[in-house]
Amino acid sequence: MRDGGSASLNAAGTFVVPNLPAGTQWVSVQAIGRQAAEQAVDLKSGEATMVSITLEPVPVTLDPVRVTVAPRSIALKEFEERRRLGLGYTRTAADLEGVRTMRAVFTGAPSVRVERARGGVGDFQILIDSPGLAGQGWCVASLFIDGFKARFEQLSGYQPTDLIGVEIYQRVSSAPLQYQSTASGCGVVLVWTKYMEGR
Repeated sequence: MRDGGSASLNAAGTFVVPNLPAGTQWVSVQAIGRQAAEQAVDLKSGEATMVSITLEPVPVTLDPVRVTVAPRSIALKEFEERRRLGLGYTRTAADLEGVRTMRAVFTGAPSVRVERARGGVGDFQILIDSPGLAGQGWCVASLFIDGFKARFEQLSGYQPTDLIGVEIYQRVSSAPLQYQSTASGCGVVLVWTKYMEGR
């Protein structure tokens, strides 16, 4: 109270100031991180008066934020180097302009067949006619997204506009060394998205 006692809020957010004289009193409420508030209260002798006061948050001014563009990742540079050397089958973001679906990204690639996945696992899977695999013929490729082993259903979370590039290797032995050890005996598909830049 401006001219009387003081009190602290309890856990329920209420307070009691006893033994105040009748008449108009000013209640001032303060809290850390909130704007202080005042309110006039008319007190009557022998009666309790309820007061409800809401404290608005104090606006916080943040320091200016400087955004810098991270350098293109090493993995992306390696992709561009392999494309320049003609290793594997590659498609860049420029090649994918106008492509509307993820299935279409891989449709038409040499020795590649895009098929609907069985058992409800994703929308499609990529099969590769991998030479040298006795008795296998067409087999499901090993998929890596931004350098990490992935499942084909994960591709449904992307659109062609999210991609920087795609690499397809008909044989595991022709894929980059870092993907050979965790790949199956079939070919390898590498998908690079714009979200991996700067890693």
